[in-house]
This record gives sequence, C-alpha cells and structure tokens, in this order.
Amino acid sequence: MILSVSATLSNIDKENSHRYNSNATKAIKKIDQEVKEIMKELNDFKNQKYIVTHDAYQYFEKYFGLNHPSAILSIEEDSYIGMKSFMKLKKIMKEENIKCIFAHSQEDSIKPNALSNDAKMVVLDPIGSDIEPGKDAYLAIINSIAQNFKSCFVVSVQRCGLRDNR
Repeated sequence: MILSVSATLSNIDKENSHRYNSNATKAIKKIDQEVKEIMKELNDFKNQKYIVTHDAYQYFEKYFGLNHPSAILSIEEDSYIGMKSFMKLKKIMKEENIKCIFAHSQEDSIKPNALSNDAKMVVLDPIGSDIEPGKDAYLAIINSIAQNFKSCFVVSVQRCGLRDNR
C-alpha cells in the first residue's frame, strides 16, 4: 500500500518523487521494525486462548499467530448476547480454560465476572480513538492493540501459576 501511494504521488509530482520514495522506504522500515518487536512480544502467547467480542481483530490475530477457540463471539454494539449464546460461551471458557476476554468497547454487554471469576476483560481500540493523529498513528494503534493483548495474557499466565519470564 505504501509503495503504491508513493508511486502514484511520484507520477503526479515528479519533482518530489525522491521524497515520496524516501518517505515510503522509511515508513516500511519503521513498520517492519515494529512488527518484528510485536512478534517477539506475542510469540510466547501463541497458544494462549481467549475470547473476542468483535471480529475487528481477525487480521491482527492471524498475522501475529494468535489463537482463540473456534467459536468467536461477535456482538454488534447495539445488540445483547442471548442466554443460549451466553451459556455456550461460558462452557467454552471453562472447557478451554480461557482467562482473557477482549472487548471492542466498554459498552459490550458481556461482563467477565458473569462468565468466570478468573477472566479479565481488556478493551481493544482498533481505530485508535485515544491516539494522536500523525505520521506514527498507525504504529501506535498496532502497538496499543499488541500491548493490550499482552497485558491480559501476562495476567492470565500469572493466574495459572506459571512463571512469567518476559
């Protein structure tokens, strides 16, 4: 995408094509470095199971090799989970020993304590509502999501009595 934008701008504004190409190269390098760092940070948690309340993170999860039970719960903002779905989710959490719930917003109708006394809910923000717009906003959003995943996983590992060497 970055190279495509750079090429398009270079065709339109040939005088500044060197700037577009240089900026594109720098941006790609910066993103690659951040992605490598995130992969290192999340690598220890690839087998950690969790629940998400929205499928906004599917590409992030797939790219970084994260694992969740086959039943992803997707709840739209204006809807509530029914009793049948709630009981199914509670069963999955117990059977899979799930300790992390990732919510799309604080308005999600799922309450972690109702599902499990051991579960922690972390709110993820795929659009970076609290992130300052600018040249590093994309990296800040991706890093924020990664840190939120990691924060729940670390607590989950500690609750299970496993040592955290990170």
